[in-house]
Amino acid sequence: MSIATAAWHCNICGIVYPLESVEEISALRARIDRLQMQVDDHGAAMATLEAENKKLVRDSKALGELLAILHRDGGHYQSDHGTEKAVTDAISNYYSLTARNEEMAGDLRWKKLELEIILATSAKDTQSFDDFNIIRYHARAALEGGEK
Repeated sequence: MSIATAAWHCNICGIVYPLESVEEISALRARIDRLQMQVDDHGAAMATLEAENKKLVRDSKALGELLAILHRDGGHYQSDHGTEKAVTDAISNYYSLTARNEEMAGDLRWKKLELEIILATSAKDTQSFDDFNIIRYHARAALEGGEK
């Protein structure tokens, strides 16, 4: 029996290839081994990509939920205008609300001080309304950061 009668059957295409020599068989086995290593490498890369994709999906969902809260709309703004515009507008809205909050906090501090002055002046019958206005004027200047 000669080596020429050896053959290789391809499991993918079903073709039977006759093999001529031991060298040809060795070369084919080496090629199969290289291809298997490439398949293994691609499999590992695919697993990494799948893990990254799952993380991106989770992050995207979390971003969508945050934008829905910031826009107070259940996610409609993001779906109507896109994620980039929704993020930009949410940041702008945040800074506007922060500035308004700081302004309201300053007004509240002023109202509190004004009330304390009213209570203090009403407790003293000797202090006149003009004294109250002078105190109020200086108090407002102090709250606004200026010296009057």
